[in-house]
Amino acid sequence: MTMKRVDQGMAAAAASVLRRPVTDQLRSRYGQLPFMVRTAGLAATYAFLVAKSEPAEEIGQAYSAVADGIRAHLAGQSPLLATLTHNDQVVKALADLPAADYARASMEIEALAGWLRRLAEAAYRVDKAGSPAPGTAP
Repeated sequence: MTMKRVDQGMAAAAASVLRRPVTDQLRSRYGQLPFMVRTAGLAATYAFLVAKSEPAEEIGQAYSAVADGIRAHLAGQSPLLATLTHNDQVVKALADLPAADYARASMEIEALAGWLRRLAEAAYRVDKAGSPAPGTAP
């Protein structure tokens, strides 16, 4: 069994959530996420992402992908959260978590958001330059 560092998993999770191309607006929104988790809290950040999710808009699709990524990560950490599919159930479950579990989940999602911010910055530079991302066909 190969051991991986926690940040490797967070980087992979962030890469799976990142929407391309990364516009200036999207880069800015991704950049705000770690601060939002830290100051507003995980439950409030998750509720914000869900509220801003709009399938008809590019930015709304990105918000939805981030919310889905957070829910998927949390589902892997907690059997209670693994069974939840409706966003209001997720917010309620987060609110009901014991303080230590909520703090751990918040730190993990802040790390995920930090990776998302870094990857978005790198992708923005590539997308702005108009060159293909590494590993993709031109």
